[in-house]
Amino acid sequence: MASLEGEREIMSETINEYTSLLSNNETSNSPILKEPWYKTPSPYWAVFFSSINALSFGLIMTTKVEFYVQSVCKQYYNSKETPSIIFNDKCNIPEIQAITSQLMMVLSLCLAVPGIFLLVPLGALSDRRGRRIILLMSCAGKILDVLCIILVGNYMESLGIGFLIIGTLVDGFMGSFPSMLAATHAYATDCTPPERRRVTFGLMHAGLLLSVGIGPVLGGMLTEYTNDLLSTFYVSITTSIILFFLILFIIPESLSKKRQLDNHKRQLENDQHIFKKILNIFTPLSIFLSDDLHNNERVQTTEDNDKIPAINARKYSLLSTAGISLMFSIAIFSVSSILLLYVRYKFEWSLVEQGYLYTVICITRVFILMFLFPLVVKMFKERQRRKDDRIVQTQREDDNNVEDDILVQDEKQMNKELTFDLWVIRIGIFLEIVAFVLFGMATDGATFFTGIYTGAAGIIATPTLKSLQTNLVPPSQTGQLLGALSVLESISNTIGPLIVNTLYSILVIEKIPYLIWYGVSITYAIAFLFSFGIRAAKNKNKNVEMGDVVS
Repeated sequence: MASLEGEREIMSETINEYTSLLSNNETSNSPILKEPWYKTPSPYWAVFFSSINALSFGLIMTTKVEFYVQSVCKQYYNSKETPSIIFNDKCNIPEIQAITSQLMMVLSLCLAVPGIFLLVPLGALSDRRGRRIILLMSCAGKILDVLCIILVGNYMESLGIGFLIIGTLVDGFMGSFPSMLAATHAYATDCTPPERRRVTFGLMHAGLLLSVGIGPVLGGMLTEYTNDLLSTFYVSITTSIILFFLILFIIPESLSKKRQLDNHKRQLENDQHIFKKILNIFTPLSIFLSDDLHNNERVQTTEDNDKIPAINARKYSLLSTAGISLMFSIAIFSVSSILLLYVRYKFEWSLVEQGYLYTVICITRVFILMFLFPLVVKMFKERQRRKDDRIVQTQREDDNNVEDDILVQDEKQMNKELTFDLWVIRIGIFLEIVAFVLFGMATDGATFFTGIYTGAAGIIATPTLKSLQTNLVPPSQTGQLLGALSVLESISNTIGPLIVNTLYSILVIEKIPYLIWYGVSITYAIAFLFSFGIRAAKNKNKNVEMGDVVS
């Protein structure tokens, strides 16, 4: 029935939002032929692919940084005509740390900059030709990137470190990991009804975190067992090649030919030159300055529910959330590029110990997001619901105008939801600030891990912020909002490493690298200040007490 319903959704003018997007047959009247499970699009294909790809990515997370350090180390001492050295003893010096940080910054830019300009074209290609082509491109890009690392590892004298840039650029122009993630989410969306997507995305994110968590440990153990740093890259490239052929020959396309053709026609109607499309990537950002989102008078009818936001906030509230997202992304992308460099230099951790670091980060965050945070939210909501029921019951007994009381109570409830979200975001940001201050103060691994646990608790701010942002815009503009946030993330992925890696290179030469963590904490402090720009809209109804919203 899923295929038949999917075609009816495409061909009918009246679309049921709870109908599965999966469609394989090209006409709604054609008989349904049961396909084998491996030829039927399923969200589990997306969970499988994203998890295995993340595991392959995680395998080389720590070894890639170690490879950069050793490559820079070898070239550094060769330039000084002292090639016969013990790398593990003499590579851990400030000069090599600084050069490696600059190398990682250049590679990050080569990976991120193409992604900014290819964001819109690749999305259009995905709608026109299906999701698999994007998955194949990202897989091929990763294969070529890892292949360049292997070639440099085996022919360092002939190729030089600069050859790494070629593989990274190719990976960037192929879309890299972000486009794979977006295409995987689109694949899951195509074949999952709206009411089940939260579960599907939860499985995907849990699989991603667990795979990234155990991958570095496995990579470190494999390196120690084989005594060969390149062994993890051989396993990673083999896994990517297998995934490539699985996508090419086995994994079915989630977007039917009918929907691909419809999307293609729609794109032709709005045809633009390729360069104009690229320049239009910044167009979605206009939603943060739209005056239409800040109308203080809410419509009390249900005819245009898709045109009004769930929470009526004051002007610039959505822009303030964009500022928070930008600071979050800058901090996240910056930390990921220097964290392993720092613990290697400061604490001299091995690859396995570095892998345990990521395992603790990922598993702790999975536990908080999937178990602890939902329990706290449920307890708060239940307590608030009982309190509101008592208030409504009292008002019904004292006032005959029940309808007005319900409207006023709904308005108060929205304000309370906004207040709750704001305080969750602020608490999460505060925990992140404390975590990075602890990083800067840490003189041993135990103190550093205390910061890790504290920062893991701060993860509660991220999903709450996403939820608040979608509630501040009408449902009809959710797509534009998500596109705008993707643009912000792409920009952050560029400027974050550019600023932080440069600062780290300077600080490590001055032998004060720990100051970099205080700099990151300032980024979160700016996000904390942005949170005070989010406020509920003033309501003309005097019975609605706006003082409930703390800002």
